[in-house]
Formats: sequence, C-alpha cells, structure tokens
Amino acid sequence: MNKRIDLKAVSDELGLTFFDNQVSGANQDWGLINGSPGRMEEFIEYFTIHKPFSKIVKYRLFELIIASFNEDLLKGSATKEKEQFFKQFVKNHSSDPFFKPILLYWKRIANEEDFPVGGFL
Repeated sequence: MNKRIDLKAVSDELGLTFFDNQVSGANQDWGLINGSPGRMEEFIEYFTIHKPFSKIVKYRLFELIIASFNEDLLKGSATKEKEQFFKQFVKNHSSDPFFKPILLYWKRIANEEDFPVGGFL
C-alpha cells in the first residue's frame, strides 16, 4: 500500500517553501507563495503522474499550477505552447467538483494587472 504524500514531502521534492506552523495561513497559501514562472509544466507533470497525494495536497498543487501560469503571464514568458498545455490541464480537471472552488476563485479575482490567468479558466 502506498503512503500518501504530504505537503512537506512535496515541498522538499520540488524545492519549494514549506512552513512548519500555520502563521498567517502560510500553508493555506502554499500554492500562491510558491508560484514559479517557468515551472508550470513541471508541476503539471508532477501532479499528473508522480504520487498518490492526499486531497489537501492535490488542492494545493492545483493552485500552485494556476499561480505558476499566472506568474508566466505576468512575466511575459507564457508561450502559445504553455498556454495550450495549461488550457488542456484545466480542461481535464474542470468538471471535477473538488477543483471548482479554486477555478471560481481565480475567475473572480481575474484582472490584467495582477491575475490575468483568470481569463484562461
């Protein structure tokens, strides 16, 4: 039986920031804090094929992927290929009710200045 991977282990494997305590909701915002331009494809691959994640880890990884593509958009490094890769990932998961709150959140805060990714959801 495979052991479920927790957020600390994922952080270690991906070289991302993890907070041992819940000071100011840092772990709640883990995906936002760790959004990285240029790593969206890596995070999608990890999400898709890597480990049996707990629900909370899946949720945080999904948000990390969206935040990372948002960073690509803000930096101007979002190529058409990245855009298509992201859109396909979202399409593959958009009907899952588990991810609807994340998608609705990003759509709701969408704007060109800070959160352009909302226009791709």
